[in-house]
Amino acid sequence: MPERLRPLLPAVLLLALLASCSRSTAPVVPASQTPEATSAVGAVRLLEWAVNTGHAGALEGLLSADFDLAVAGLDSAGNQTRVDVPRDTVLAAFRSMLEGVPGTSAPAAAQLVLDRNLIELPDTRPGRQPNVHRSMRTSCYLHVYDSTTTAIFQVTGHLLCYVSRADSAALPAGSTAPADTSHWWITRIEDQTFEGSGVASAHPSKNMTLWTILDFYLTRTRH
Repeated sequence: MPERLRPLLPAVLLLALLASCSRSTAPVVPASQTPEATSAVGAVRLLEWAVNTGHAGALEGLLSADFDLAVAGLDSAGNQTRVDVPRDTVLAAFRSMLEGVPGTSAPAAAQLVLDRNLIELPDTRPGRQPNVHRSMRTSCYLHVYDSTTTAIFQVTGHLLCYVSRADSAALPAGSTAPADTSHWWITRIEDQTFEGSGVASAHPSKNMTLWTILDFYLTRTRH
């Protein structure tokens, strides 16, 4: 090093040290955070997160006591109709899929993709107040890899979600969530999905939907 630059060396080293310290103490933003059901959109985002991370337990504090999943069905005359699947049945199916059934099956790997920008609207059904009852229709892509059978299930389409603020929702027994404006609950989902291309069917005799996938996992809880 030239003699004329030696007096500058301590200052250069000090600046380098300060820059290093600044970089090492900078806050690190987590790659992903758990959504909070503090809004109607937040509640639907929490549903997406719970499926993608395998946290079936998060659904316990997200689906209201009177929640139902509206699915396609047939009436006694064989006509197309909507059938409401109750909360406990839906939760059991999600637990079977995301957590597995001891002695029967391993947890499946699920990926649920909803709209990047969820747009909420008033719930226009009779008796609903727009400030506490909201709705949103989102595109839906669900991909499930069942490690027990190595099958792949896939559906696409839409979900119509109805969400209510806690002070206007039916809370499950034993819920510790506050019954006020700080929490929102999903009260109903209408399944408007259909089978994706090039995948095995959970029910070969039926058109695959979100519900037929869940029903596939529900059957494992009955053995």
